[in-house]
Amino acid sequence: MTCSTAPLSILVVDDNPGARALCRHLLNEEAATGFIITEAESSAEALARIASEKPDCILLDYILPDLNGVGFLAELTEKTDGNFAPVIMLTGQGSESVVIEAIRAGAADYLSKDRLTGSALARAIGTAIEKRELHEAIEAHRRSLEKLNGDLQHRNAEIESFYHTLSHELKTPLFSVREFVSIVRDGVAGAVNEAQREYLEIAIEGCDQMRGLVNDLIDATRLDTGNVSIVAREGSVTELIAKIAASASPVAERAQVRLVHTVEPALPNVVFDKERITQVLTNLLNNAIKFTPPGGTVTLAAARDPSEPDAVTLFVSDTGRGIGADELASIFKRLYQTERNDALIKGGLGLGLYISQELIKLHGSLIAVESELGRGSRFHFNLYPSLRSPQSIEARKP
Repeated sequence: MTCSTAPLSILVVDDNPGARALCRHLLNEEAATGFIITEAESSAEALARIASEKPDCILLDYILPDLNGVGFLAELTEKTDGNFAPVIMLTGQGSESVVIEAIRAGAADYLSKDRLTGSALARAIGTAIEKRELHEAIEAHRRSLEKLNGDLQHRNAEIESFYHTLSHELKTPLFSVREFVSIVRDGVAGAVNEAQREYLEIAIEGCDQMRGLVNDLIDATRLDTGNVSIVAREGSVTELIAKIAASASPVAERAQVRLVHTVEPALPNVVFDKERITQVLTNLLNNAIKFTPPGGTVTLAAARDPSEPDAVTLFVSDTGRGIGADELASIFKRLYQTERNDALIKGGLGLGLYISQELIKLHGSLIAVESELGRGSRFHFNLYPSLRSPQSIEARKP
C-alpha cells in the first residue's frame, strides 16, 4: 500500500450487484483507514464517474453488458490519453490468454473472482497504485532529463558558436599582425638592425603562442561538445617520429635541452590520425622541454609493447622537475597547472594534457604517466592495428 493515510477512492465496475457488494465487503473488512467506494454497472457509467471523480484505483469486471474489459480499457485510454488510475481486472474466466490480453490492454493486475479475498484485493490495489506512482515519478524524471538534455545541447551550441566567433575574431588579426611583423623582420619594409630583429622575433613568437592558445580553447570546446572526430588510417610511426623530432629540435636548442629520438626496428603498422597524433606528441614534447632545465634530456621513442606485441607504444620522457605523486591524478584535467605560477612563467592555459588525453581516447587508448620529483617524467600511450572501443579503455585503466 502507499504511504498515505487518507482513504483510497475505489471505483467498482460490474453489472452484477452481488459482485459489487462482495468487493465492498472485502475492502471494508481489510482496510484500516477505510476505502471510499463508488460503483458503476456499465462502461458508460464508469467512464462518466472516472471523468468526474478521478478514483485512485478501478476494479473492472471483464464482462460488461456494453463492452468487455479490453474494449473498456481501449476507450478509457482514448478518452484520457492513457492518463488514468490503475485498473485491476476481475473475472471468473481464468484463461491465460484473457490475462495476457488484459495486461496488454493496460490493466495493472488481474484477479480471479473465485479466489478473491480481502487481503489479496487490498494487496493488489496497493501494489497497483505504488506501481502507478513509480511510473509517474519515472516519467516526470524522464521529462526533467529531456529538458536538461535540451538545455545542455542549447548551451553547448552557444559555447561552440562563441568559440567559432572567437576563433575568427582573434585568428584573423593575429595572422595579419604576424605577417606584417615578419615583413618588417625580413627587411622588406626597410633595413632593421640586430636588436630590432630580435625584438620582432619575440613578437612573432608571441603571435604563435597566442594562436596556439586560441586553438587549444577551440579544441577543448569541441571535445566537450563531442564535435571532434579523427581520420584514422593504417601507417608506420617511424617517419612520423622523425618529422616530429625535427620540428621540435629548434625549440629544444633554444632551451638548451638535448632532444633524442629512437624507434625500434620493424615496428608493426598501426591505425592513427596523423594530424592528431602529431598534435599530441608535439604537446608532450613542448611540455617536456618547457619543464626540463638547460643541460637536461628529452626523449621521443617508439617501441613494441611487450604485453601486446601488435601494439606500438610511443614515449616522451624527460629529466625535468617531475610531478608529485599527489598531482598525477589531476594533470589531465582541464586548466590544471602543477604549480600556481606556471601559467605566468611558463605560459599556457593548462589545456594541453586534457586535449591530448581526449584525442588518445578517440584512438581507443590512454596516456599513462610515471614521474618522480627532481628526476623527470615519462608519458606513454599505445596505438593498435585497429581503433579500440571505449569499453577497452575502461578495461585497461589501473
